[in-house]
Order: sequence, then C-alpha cells, then structure tokens
Amino acid sequence: MVRALREVAQGGSVIDPQVVDALVARRTRTTQSPLAALTHRELDVLREMAQGKTNAGIEQALHLSTSTVELR
Repeated sequence: MVRALREVAQGGSVIDPQVVDALVARRTRTTQSPLAALTHRELDVLREMAQGKTNAGIEQALHLSTSTVELR
C-alpha cells in the first residue's frame, strides 16, 4: 500500500493486476481490437506497464533485455 501511495504521489499510476487482466481479456475477445493482434509476450509487457512499472522493472519482472522492452 505504501509503495502504491508513493507511486501515485510521484505522478505514476497503480492498477490492480486482476483489473488489468480483466480489461485486456475483454478487449482481446473482439477481433477489431488492436489488442487482439498482440502476442502473449506483448500482452505480458502491457500488463506490467499498466501496473506502472518502469522499463527496468518490466525487464526484471519478465527477464527481458532492455532492447526488447524499449518502445520502437
């Protein structure tokens, strides 16, 4: 809770992972959704981003390289 409050106080955002999962699952069900075109791994990164993690945090959580996580 303290981590979440600090994140929000610094201008970040924190969303419960279950909420993110539910939203992504709902959006990927429709074929017109741009989320439907994402790979499983891209959805994993999106979930981490929605939780307010930095690139470094995403890299660590998903065991990815910097170049994999960076936006192109």
